[in-house]
Amino acid sequence: MLKCYSNYTALVVGVSHYLNPLYDLDYARSDAEALAKVLKDEYGFALAGELYDEKATKDNILKYLEHEMQKVDSESGVVLFFACHGITKQSPLGEDEGFLVPYDGDVNIPYKNIPILRLREEYLKMIPAKHVFMIVDACYSGLALRDIPGTRIQQCVDDEMAKDLTKNEKKVRQALSAGTKDQKVLDGGLYGHSIFTGRLIEVLRQNELQYLTADHVGLYVREHVSRDAVERHSRQTPQFGYLYGADGTFVFQRDITKPSVIMLDKPKSQSAKTEEYLCHILYDGNGHTAGEVPKDSKTYRPTQMIRIASPASDFAKEGFQFSGWNTKPDGTGMEVAPGSEISMPLDGINLYAKWKKAKHEEEQKYCIVCGAKWVHGFKFCPACGAKKI
Repeated sequence: MLKCYSNYTALVVGVSHYLNPLYDLDYARSDAEALAKVLKDEYGFALAGELYDEKATKDNILKYLEHEMQKVDSESGVVLFFACHGITKQSPLGEDEGFLVPYDGDVNIPYKNIPILRLREEYLKMIPAKHVFMIVDACYSGLALRDIPGTRIQQCVDDEMAKDLTKNEKKVRQALSAGTKDQKVLDGGLYGHSIFTGRLIEVLRQNELQYLTADHVGLYVREHVSRDAVERHSRQTPQFGYLYGADGTFVFQRDITKPSVIMLDKPKSQSAKTEEYLCHILYDGNGHTAGEVPKDSKTYRPTQMIRIASPASDFAKEGFQFSGWNTKPDGTGMEVAPGSEISMPLDGINLYAKWKKAKHEEEQKYCIVCGAKWVHGFKFCPACGAKKI
């Protein structure tokens, strides 16, 4: 069997929880973990590093780029994936410069972050692999592709074409970004991920061919994410391009003895290619003691925008206050606000009521010093001046 590369290696970075909690994100870490699993389980990637949250410091990311990724051989294929905050700062020359924000980064202090230009001009050149495909799910990540001309789109279908696309000795460096240089990126996509990573995982999982080119991945993600954004009355246009070299392309090679994942919970009686899948949203009171749990009897298409229900005023749990919905009963999943709109995940969604303990203050009726009746709202006794406890 033809081997496109001597081996596949990936470095995956995802930051949801930052040193500064004001920067926290909902999807980045789960996006990165899910992609790492697909690359490993379905395409045979070795994971050189999985850097999540506190492990994704600036020093640690650069250490992996400068040292660990230098250990790959010259015939290997490498994927770099970053899911985190992205920011733009204007240089003294009036040019926009993009940065990725690591766990210990600061959106107001550029030197604490990782310049996208440095990734392009330095680190991608240093990695000795034959082909490197960098994927960035962050706001303003289109800066990674600044001044890159458009590229041809080719789908690899057989051994001969795969051999031709990966035989060149000339190094190829490609990149796929979640949006353009002036776009913020959207959450609430397939599988409970951002719309960009959700579509990226979708094209990798649904692939029924042995070979899948980066060009095809880029085109698929661009078309579907752009459409998803329009349905939300927004704009997000993923960018794909060649950074260096143009005589070949990165090729994903899957083990065709393993079935591709077309859809979650796919009915066996119908064709995976033609079936229309319908999804449901289920609400769970998660221990509520009063009122009715919202019900939604409608069916939805995957990725269709849905509005999250707000419970009635009598929906309650004794000793607690309702604080929104969560995809997990213990509150560790994705937060979903009542009244918000999200894209229907591919396998439907269950939402559990999230409860926080109610604060109860016993009203002090009498002063413990002089016994005088306390006046509501006063911090000190009007008779003796003693402080309320």
